[in-house]
Amino acid sequence: MNQIQQEKDWTILIYANGNNELEPEMRQAMHNAEKVGSNADVNVVIQLGRAKYELVKLVRQEIEPKSEGSWSGVRRYFVTKGGSTLVGNLKRVNMADPKNLYAFIRWGMRFYPANKYMLILGGHGYQFVGMMTDYSQKAPYIMGIPEMVRAINKGANGIGKIDSLVLDTCYFNSIEVIYELGKEENHSVKSAITYIKNGAIEGLPYDRIIEIVQKNSDVEDITAIIQEIIDNLSYDLVAYKINHHTLKQIKQLFNDAASAYLSRNIDDGNKLFKKVSDVLSTNDQTVVSNLMSSLVIHFKSVSQSNSFQGIIANRPATDDLGLILRYYRLGFAQDNCWTCLLSNKHVEVNMAVEQKKGIFPLKMRPEEVYAYISIMNPGLEKTQIIEMLKELYQYKNWI
Repeated sequence: MNQIQQEKDWTILIYANGNNELEPEMRQAMHNAEKVGSNADVNVVIQLGRAKYELVKLVRQEIEPKSEGSWSGVRRYFVTKGGSTLVGNLKRVNMADPKNLYAFIRWGMRFYPANKYMLILGGHGYQFVGMMTDYSQKAPYIMGIPEMVRAINKGANGIGKIDSLVLDTCYFNSIEVIYELGKEENHSVKSAITYIKNGAIEGLPYDRIIEIVQKNSDVEDITAIIQEIIDNLSYDLVAYKINHHTLKQIKQLFNDAASAYLSRNIDDGNKLFKKVSDVLSTNDQTVVSNLMSSLVIHFKSVSQSNSFQGIIANRPATDDLGLILRYYRLGFAQDNCWTCLLSNKHVEVNMAVEQKKGIFPLKMRPEEVYAYISIMNPGLEKTQIIEMLKELYQYKNWI
C-alpha cells in the first residue's frame, strides 16, 4: 500500500519501539490499536520494532511465554480493525536512530495525508538523556532528545504540523523537554501530551486514543480533543501548548536569576545542585509558575499526588561527567547560567560542532543499560542486576 492515499481528517502515526525488553508491551500496543483501526476519517499507521524473545528474557526476570508470530525486526503496518496490512519490512533497523524516526514521519505524512496529524512515541524514557533504547544493534543505543526533536521537525517540514505529540514515556514532563520542542521559532509540534511523572509499564491504551480522535475527527479545536483524551484515560497526564516565545521567557528568567545568584558569590559549602527556591525570588517563582500554567492545555492527576507543573531543571545533581555532558546537549542548558548551579563540574560543550554532526543515535553507557535493567527488575539485588548486565553484553557481543 505504498501509494499516496486519499486525504483524511487525521493520520495517527505510532512509533512503537520494542527493540528492547518492552517488546511484549509494544506488541500489545499494536493489538490494542487493532481493536479500533483506521476508518473513513482517520488513518492509523504503525512502525513496530520487536526484539528477539531470548533478549527480552535476559533482561527481565519475569516474562510471559514466547508468543505466536515470533518475528523480530522492524515492520510498518496500516492498522485496521481486527488486523493490519503489512506495508513495509525494514528488517533490522535501529529504532533509536533519529533518521529512522524522520523517515517514518516523512513516509506517513506523505503516503497518508491528512488535515491533522498525531504522532505517538512509545518506549522507554531516560531522564533528560533521551528515549527509544535499542538493543538490536552492535551496541546499545538511545535517541537523544535534541535528535528526536530535529527528526520530528525535519520529518514534518514542508508537509504539515504535528498537531499533537503523545510522549508515551516516563519522566518527560520537564521544562527541558518542552523547551526543546519549541526551541526553534518554526517548530513542527503544536502540542504535547505526556505523563506528569511516570506511567505504567504497559503504556497508554492506543485503542481509546484512536476512538476519541475518530469520534471528534471533524472537530477543529484540537484542545477539546486533547482534553477528552486526558479525561478518559486513568493516568496522571498533562498537555502543553508548544509556544516558542513563552519558553524563551522562562529560560531567560532562570538565566537572569542564576546570574544574579552567582554574582553574589554565595558559597554555603554545598555547590552541588541548587533548588529553584534557593535561586529564584518569590516573585520570580510566581512569574515562572504563571508562564508554565499558560502553556498547560489540560491535566488530570488520578493519584492526586502529582501537580501538573513541569519538573524544572532537577538534573543533573551529580558528579557523573557522562550525565552532565548529556544534560549540556539540551537547548535549555545552553547559554544558561542556571546550568552552572546544577553540578560542581562545569563543562563547556561546543554545540556548533554538535549541530554539524547531524542526527545520530547516542551509544548508551553500561551505567545507563544497568539503570534500565534495575527499573524492569525492582526486586533484584545489585549483584543480580550486574550479572544480568554481563549476560546481556555477552549475548550481544557488545564491548
